[in-house]
Amino acid sequence: MADTVEETEIELKCESCGAKTNKSIKWIMDHDQFTCECGTLIAVDPSKYRKELAKAESKLDGSQGLMEKLRGT
Repeated sequence: MADTVEETEIELKCESCGAKTNKSIKWIMDHDQFTCECGTLIAVDPSKYRKELAKAESKLDGSQGLMEKLRGT
């Protein structure tokens, strides 16, 4: 299990080939795209992962403010 919310990994799925890639919440917050192993450029939109982020936030202590960071407030 991750020590902090930002280290928690979320599965990102390529809509072209179905490949699954795990990225940390910190990585998702810092990047807006990545290239799948099939070559497809995938846009990373943190708002698509709000449910997973909220679950991670509620599981770990010291996670105050993560959702505010993602909302840009």
